[in-house]
Amino acid sequence: MSWRGVLRHEPTEGGVWVLDTPKGRFVLLGRLDGAVDGATVEVDGEEVESFGFAMMGPQIEVRRLRGC
Repeated sequence: MSWRGVLRHEPTEGGVWVLDTPKGRFVLLGRLDGAVDGATVEVDGEEVESFGFAMMGPQIEVRRLRGC
């Protein structure tokens, strides 16, 4: 599945990457090499159900991150 939105770095719990989309905010899990705060990106991955300290929304296990 793919999501498109704006990438944000939040300082919560040592730092977490989130994706702000028209359908809401998603926490991004996995390696995000080259991630830039404020960039418009497309994320390929899978929505997962898990718990963590940064409970800011649904979570996506990232397979690929592309700049738009």
